[in-house]
Amino acid sequence: MNLRHIRCFIAVADTGSIRGAARKLGITQPAVTKAVQQLESSLGTPLLMRSVSGTVLTSYGVAFLARARLVDGELGRAREELTQLTGQFTGSVAIGLEPTVAELIAPQVISEFQARRPNITVRIVGGLPTSTLQRVCDGSLDFVVGSRPVSGVPAVIDSWPLYSMSFAIAVRRRHPLARARSLMEFAHAQWILTRSAASPDGPLARAFADLDLEPPRCRLLSDSLVATQSIVAATDCVSLMSLRSVTQGIMRQQLVTVEVPQLNIVSSEELFFRRDAPLPPAALELATALRESVQASKAL
Repeated sequence: MNLRHIRCFIAVADTGSIRGAARKLGITQPAVTKAVQQLESSLGTPLLMRSVSGTVLTSYGVAFLARARLVDGELGRAREELTQLTGQFTGSVAIGLEPTVAELIAPQVISEFQARRPNITVRIVGGLPTSTLQRVCDGSLDFVVGSRPVSGVPAVIDSWPLYSMSFAIAVRRRHPLARARSLMEFAHAQWILTRSAASPDGPLARAFADLDLEPPRCRLLSDSLVATQSIVAATDCVSLMSLRSVTQGIMRQQLVTVEVPQLNIVSSEELFFRRDAPLPPAALELATALRESVQASKAL
């Protein structure tokens, strides 16, 4: 088994065919086929099933793919880290940002980082840690910034606490419930929530349960802050948003918060990274800059 075998296998998994993998890698189809066969022979298990419609992974292939991506990613990270340790700041940093962080905290920090390190490419993936943390585990993201998931984090993940974020119900201005004073008034509202906020074990569901109410009726799930704010601003849907995203975000003229005494939700916003793999110098510099920016801001 060697790196060429692994990269050919990953390419087949990504493209769904030998032909697609060959095109992606710039080599011949027989070369891809031979590399995958040699990999299967060294592992002693079939990784792919071939059919007229394409190529799919066997159960063994699915299990091996996660490890293959980790190996490939770690070698790439090691190469960039060694280059950066010599003082040549080239390469890339890949990060995951929660929508509120991406809108309100990261832009200035990333702009200043790019000014200092013009030869570093910053790749940003949007989304909540519930969906992006796995990409830290497999090495495709250097770190993720966002709320600690209700379900916890994988054992290989460590974090830096950044700040606490308060949440409230958000509605459009002139919404019939804009002046509500009790959570009970939202018992029959139509909610749009993130998957984390809609969790039956989450603080919103627990707040409803404490009042002997059914869980909030959530018919729309959205991990996009812009989409959620736009829908809330244009309809009678209600949502759970951070106070800062409502009062300082791009939709602050269209939205208001409704703070009810039965609802007191504060999340821990953290910077997550793998505990068993040190951040490369460029990623560490950007992570440190984000943490220092938050610590310097008294408005959080």
